[in-house]
Amino acid sequence: MVKLSLAGEAPVGGISARTIKVKIDITDAAADRDRPQGSGARDVRLFRNGSLIKVWHGDALKGQPAATLEQEVTVVCRTESP
Repeated sequence: MVKLSLAGEAPVGGISARTIKVKIDITDAAADRDRPQGSGARDVRLFRNGSLIKVWHGDALKGQPAATLEQEVTVVCRTESP
């Protein structure tokens, strides 16, 4: 299971910085009769608007049942015209 969120406290009044830190929580799926060793997580990729911005190669869980990955991401504020 994968959960993506902002790292740290959410800023009051919105985000004003050009970069934010995102947090990716990864949890191993429990073992079952079809997969006695659980699911694992390998070669995790983070995309922004279809572009690859980060790859964590290999076993992202490093033998643990859960792991947290963090990455600084550039954000762009766009205003739309009516």
